[in-house]
Amino acid sequence: MDTEPKTHTPHKAGDCVGQFGGLPREFSIYLDFLRIVAALLVVAEHMENDGFALHLGVFAELGHEAVIIFFVLSGFIIYQTTAFRSRDPKSYAIARLSRVYSVAIPCVILSYLLAYGAFALGVIPKAAITPEPQGLGFALFSTFAFLNQSWDNHVRVPLNLPYWSLNYEVWYYLFFGLIIFTRGWRRLCLFAVAAVASGPGILALFPVWLMGALYARLRSKLAVNLSIISALILFGGSLMLIAGLGTFEFDERLGSYLHARVPGYWMLGQSQRVLTDMLLGVAIVGHLMAMNRLSLPLRSLLIFMAKPIRFFAGASFTTYLLHRPLSQCFSAVLQEHADNELVTAATLIALIFICMAVAEVTERRLGWWRRHISRLFLTSGDRRKTRSAAGLNSQQ
Repeated sequence: MDTEPKTHTPHKAGDCVGQFGGLPREFSIYLDFLRIVAALLVVAEHMENDGFALHLGVFAELGHEAVIIFFVLSGFIIYQTTAFRSRDPKSYAIARLSRVYSVAIPCVILSYLLAYGAFALGVIPKAAITPEPQGLGFALFSTFAFLNQSWDNHVRVPLNLPYWSLNYEVWYYLFFGLIIFTRGWRRLCLFAVAAVASGPGILALFPVWLMGALYARLRSKLAVNLSIISALILFGGSLMLIAGLGTFEFDERLGSYLHARVPGYWMLGQSQRVLTDMLLGVAIVGHLMAMNRLSLPLRSLLIFMAKPIRFFAGASFTTYLLHRPLSQCFSAVLQEHADNELVTAATLIALIFICMAVAEVTERRLGWWRRHISRLFLTSGDRRKTRSAAGLNSQQ
């Protein structure tokens, strides 16, 4: 192991071939590994809540912390890929919409099908599929426009509580795009309009997302003088803080305290733990700083494990967004058998297998989604050129 106290060996240009542009390969692989861990932590907590016997102790109590990990990772990756690839507003919008809708559309449709199917079989109550008072049409519009967490509009996707965080993510993509691609008064005015439209809950956690983006901007400078020992201390301390906040439920107690005493605090919705989530964000950035340093000594191991890590990470978004409807349906069907260890293990395997299969037509087919969404951005001139090119090809 490298024990140099002050600096670490700089990477050659060829080493920066990670999935996320401009990053050392080993650190990029670790980010994918962290995505898998975060997704599995959410799955573990929800399966425990649905009556399955995972017996994972503290690891089944960190679902909320895992969501904050996703927020910080998102800020980091979006800044890194946007800055490295020098995207323009159009390509940025296409990239983000393709990434989101490639998973959101299939998973929302499957959530509705699973909910109505389970109700038809009599294993879940009617309340689980009761549409919003405004009607199903409004519910679908709100869901696909990512307005479900804006102000007092709390539209539910049947059986799919995790969908709330995607509403936050999409607004953060918009905020970041406005910050990067606009200037002066135009930036100020457009950001103000977007902030008001998103609502206080979504806006409250934007600084947590920005922590990831800020670390991406400063990563190289912050890594210069971080020794192995310092990185190990930072690694251990960040994990203790993340696990401690979830285990001792300090975040929930503080959120409940403020909810009871601060007028209008309820309007924050899913962001009522905002103060401890800020602390979590700092801890997660500290963890990334530590692993940016420690991934170099672990380079051989990470590169050896790259293929399975990349494979499972390639389905982490689908797993996050589809696991809860599956878990609740399995629990409703199995009922009193759900807490059996063998049944739990078989259910977990089946759940992961289904999510991996669905990922084959969602995030693993991102190119297909991008091509179709790109057509929405074609100008009339672009369409004429496309038709002309198609005509020439047909004549050859």
